Order: sequence, then C-alpha cells, then structure tokens
Amino acid sequence: MASPSHLSALSSHVLGRTPLRRAAAICTCWVAIAAQAQPNPAGFVPGHVFFSARGACGDGFDSALFELDPETGERWLWKTHLDGLICPDGLRFTPDGRYLRILDFGASRIWDMDAQGNLILRYSVLAPAGGNGLIWDRQGTFYCTVNVSGQLFYFPGDQLPGFGGPAMSAGGLARTRSGRLLAANGWLKEFTTSSLTLLQQFGPIGGAKSIVIDRSNNWYVATSEQPLGRLYKYPNGNLATPQLLATNYQRGGYITLALSPDQNTLYVGSSTIYAMDPNTGAVQESWPEVPHPHPDLFYRMPVGMAVYDPPKPGDLNCDGFIDNFDIDPFLLALTGDADYELRYFFCDANLADVNQDGQADLFDIDPFIQRLIHEAP
Repeated sequence: MASPSHLSALSSHVLGRTPLRRAAAICTCWVAIAAQAQPNPAGFVPGHVFFSARGACGDGFDSALFELDPETGERWLWKTHLDGLICPDGLRFTPDGRYLRILDFGASRIWDMDAQGNLILRYSVLAPAGGNGLIWDRQGTFYCTVNVSGQLFYFPGDQLPGFGGPAMSAGGLARTRSGRLLAANGWLKEFTTSSLTLLQQFGPIGGAKSIVIDRSNNWYVATSEQPLGRLYKYPNGNLATPQLLATNYQRGGYITLALSPDQNTLYVGSSTIYAMDPNTGAVQESWPEVPHPHPDLFYRMPVGMAVYDPPKPGDLNCDGFIDNFDIDPFLLALTGDADYELRYFFCDANLADVNQDGQADLFDIDPFIQRLIHEAP
C-alpha cells in the first residue's frame, strides 16, 4: 500500500508539479489509488485540450480525465474511477458545446459531462471505444464505434433506441464540410448507416487510427505504420496527393488527433501530446506522460483527445462552419419559429444574436451576412 506521504501528495503528482519515476514492471492496479479530482473552476475554456488516460493495467482502477492548457502547460484532473468514470476512451464535445461526450470502455456507458464536472448517463453500449470514434451528422444523429462487437452504432436524433450499423472496429470518425462521414479504423472509409466504402488502404503493417478535418477540408490521418507511426495530410481531401507530415511519433498503442480552434495547431497524442504545425509537421511543443500518483504505475495517455471549440455566433446548425447551410436555421431562429428547436435540437437559437447585443433581431441580419461572406468557402 502507499505510504501516508504518497497519499498526501497525490494531487500535486497528478497535476505535474512533482516528478515521479516511470513504472517498473510491477503492476498493482488493485490498490486503486487515485488523486482527488480538481476540475478547472473556469469550466470549459476555449482552446484547452481534454484527454483521457488509461491506467497501467487497463482495469479502470487508475484511469482519469484531464484538461491541458497548451499556453501554460497547466493541467487539471477532472475525473477518476472514484467518480464513476471507469475507463474513459473517446472524447468529443457536443455540437452546442455544452457537454463533453465520453466513451467509457470499462463501464460500457456513454456519458455527457457538463462544465461543472457533472456526469450524465446518455447510453449503455457494450465497450464503446476509439480515440475520436464519435461524431454527429448534420441532422443530429450520433455515431460511435464499439470495440467488442466491431460495429458502428448510431442514434437518430441522439436519442434511444440505438441501431447497429456496418461492421467497423474502434477508430476515428470525422465529418467533412459537405457532410460526408469518414472513418479511420485500419483503412480509411466513407460510411452511412448501412454501408461502407473503402477510400484508402494502409500497410502492410499498421493501419489508420485517427482522422481530423480542418475548415479548409484538409484531411489528417494518423496511422500505426512503421516506423512508429505516420501522419498524412490530404490537401482538400484529395487522396491522390497525400503529404507525409511526420513519422516516429507513436509511443504507445493509442494514437489520436485534434485541431486547435484557430486551425494552426494539430495535436497528435500517443503517450506524449505533440503540438505540430499542420503544414509542415514540425513539432511546436510537447507534453510528456502525466505522472501517476503511485510510483510503480503509469498512465497510458492520451487514449482520447478533444479541444474545446464552442460554436460561434452565426453557426446556427452547429457544424463548425458559417456558410450557406446556416441561412435557413438563422431565419428560423431569428423569427422564433418552433421548427428551429425541432430540426436543430442539438444547436442553440441564441447563436442568432450575431452582434452580441443580448437579443436576436433584425439588427443581426447584416452582421450575419458579413460573417457569411467572410467565412464561406
């Protein structure tokens, strides 16, 4: 068992203020030691990176959910197994930015966590997994990958009942600006609720693990190919012109990707979190493994990773863009039409207050048009 000195110093160890040696070959997860969760009192902060970390033995007793401020390197511990989060895996913020959705592989549950750290059970699904293996389409249907059954699950209207889709192992999911749904799970594929289309093969050893797409429709795909992982960029989604951005970054079995809100930083997570230039692959900054509160254990992190980037005023369908697809929902929200809440239940009518004067009215039309002109492709 840990000594009293260990127990009194747990929080400072986990927050990275005291260096600890990496795990020896000994594995004593049954001790179930965990630091006390200390969420960021500021709640969800734009640009901060949230990541899940699985314990040394993978039994859930020492898994955790963290937040990282990439500007200062400060970390916060949001949840441990003591809070009911047994083995957090994939992460993504909900389209309206109100919750962080969490695939809990160990508990076979899918949670929403609010900005105060409260966990809300959404679904019970056997072993949901995948570093960023969850996504919503433009109609609000929620998709996630499931490890044990090797199947895509989807929930129309983000509600029960859920349905099993095409065969698909755990991996990464993404949506293009035009609404196409893509999966990186060994191979790169396009999917619907009932079909899979192969787009790109990788190998012969290793496969696609994660995918993100920026606002200019550049696709970034991380693979476990030798040597120790490869990171590809497909400009404008063109599979015929891949660019090899980086190699030799894989430090564990997990690889996951995320983009900063300004799209100028690509986060690559595999034990270490790397901040890379999305154009050159140059490493701008890196953050090593989080020290474990027990000196004989270590975290495997990040398993899942998500950057908080709430929807901007004018993004009335909460797809991350301000474009022609926002015109109809903007007009519905501006006029107070009840159909907005029915069709865009996953978004927020208050985003029609584009000039930020506290109310959505006719004075928001010109600012909306200006944003539409400025941000539309």
